[in-house]
Amino acid sequence: HAKETILQEAEQTHNTIKEIDDAIQRTQAKEQERLRAEKAALLAAWKQERDLKKQQIDEEKERIEMKKQQEEAKKIAEKEDQRKLVEQIRREREETERREEEQEAKQRRLEQEIRKRTATVAIRKFRERDMSNLEDKIERDRLQKQEEEARLRRLEASKYQVSLDYDPHHLYEPTQAWTSRSKTPRETSKDTSAPPSILYVPHRATPSWRQ
Repeated sequence: HAKETILQEAEQTHNTIKEIDDAIQRTQAKEQERLRAEKAALLAAWKQERDLKKQQIDEEKERIEMKKQQEEAKKIAEKEDQRKLVEQIRREREETERREEEQEAKQRRLEQEIRKRTATVAIRKFRERDMSNLEDKIERDRLQKQEEEARLRRLEASKYQVSLDYDPHHLYEPTQAWTSRSKTPRETSKDTSAPPSILYVPHRATPSWRQ
């Protein structure tokens, strides 16, 4: 019986050790499973954090790139607006210069036309004045010539005057000079330059601009 007891105890001990080993293995397996799960959780958390950071970085890069593009587009738009403004100012300046040149040319033409008309009127007035002066001079010369011829005729006639006693009847008798000229036949002269009577001196009409 002692042997059986020993065998039984040994078997029980073996079973106990086996159970202990099984328990240890189960515990180790659970620990390893826990560690694997923890490691997997840590790895998943790290990957998630990595992906989140990468997403944040990508989003930041995208935001920066978008901001850069917006700023670039804004600069391009500002440059385009500035170019359009400069072009508009240039066109307005050219249009203003063109209008000023046209106005100056029109003013020059008007001034030239005024000077031309003024010169024409002045020349016409000078000519009219010169013509009037010439006509006045011709008229004065003609009158002076008539007066000189009349004076010469009076001087010539005085040569034939004689002193006579007062006789009322003798006043109606022709003088010797008249009788002498009557006896000498004279041809009728066709010369129209003979001086007319100075009792009536014709005058030319006064020009309208001198009235």
